[in-house]
Amino acid sequence: MSDPSLEISILLPVYNGAVFLREQVSSILSQTARDFELLTHDDASTDGSGEILRSAAARDPRVKLSAAKVNSGQKFALRALLARSTGRFVMFSDQDDLWHPNKIETLRAAIGEASLCYGASHLIDAAGRPLGRTIFDHNGAAIEGRDNTDFLFRSVVSGHALLARREAVDPAVFLFGTEYDWLLAVLATFSRGVVHAPEAITYHRQHDGNQVNAFGGAKARPKSQSKHWHRVMRLHDALSVLRASDQIADEKRAVFNRLYRSLREDLMLVPRAPVFNARFAASFAQALDGLAVGEPGRRRAIKAIDKICRGVLHPKSVRDALTGR
Repeated sequence: MSDPSLEISILLPVYNGAVFLREQVSSILSQTARDFELLTHDDASTDGSGEILRSAAARDPRVKLSAAKVNSGQKFALRALLARSTGRFVMFSDQDDLWHPNKIETLRAAIGEASLCYGASHLIDAAGRPLGRTIFDHNGAAIEGRDNTDFLFRSVVSGHALLARREAVDPAVFLFGTEYDWLLAVLATFSRGVVHAPEAITYHRQHDGNQVNAFGGAKARPKSQSKHWHRVMRLHDALSVLRASDQIADEKRAVFNRLYRSLREDLMLVPRAPVFNARFAASFAQALDGLAVGEPGRRRAIKAIDKICRGVLHPKSVRDALTGR
């Protein structure tokens, strides 16, 4: 439950991040905006990260600590931190980044009535030197707006770069294989909208220890996870959240529920996948009507869904996914 007297809760899960952690915590505590709590969770680190966090808490009462004896992973830690948060807004921090001094202030000023606001991620190397590019150079240009179906197919919002209303952060987003920040952006656009504030800067560090968001290198994907399968499961997870979240208006939830059922029954569970799945394509077009999506967004969405409706889903992959979710 949020505390109306506290503006922002920053969630910082940590696992063996001692090399860069002290510098990142300092960049957060030095923000021009001061009204926040920094909730940290040491996920059974073995490198002294816990000592760094305890030292920071001793110097600044805004730093709150928790720790685990067994490593449970980032999403479990974030879900636990969210449950402890009390601010009206929520932010997420990586353990190895740096924040521009006015990042919080800029995002807070820009969000307006929207559910979520996000800034830019400028890539730096292990020594903090600029690499001359941003995450958008890898993921495509920033997008924003309300009821923007582009968010269903493009992952451009990074967790470390966003500010969201506390009620817009559905704990369910941490339960799926799909990236939690992408699901948050999908929920936000179909709720009160998404705003992009390019002047709110995160310096996103690239180094040998990056577990996620390593840009510029080859990203291996298990053989069972083809690009086509990846697209299908991301849409499956997005619709799963959209159909159930109380942040989405009832009429939109009904549209997403029908589309979710069609995805499973008409595309994922068909005995023999056709060359082009016309039934699900028709269901998606009908959903666009229900969401009142105009042009050219409709054309882009139809083009994206055509890729999902083409190709064959391996029966074993479908069975494994649906029985495990």
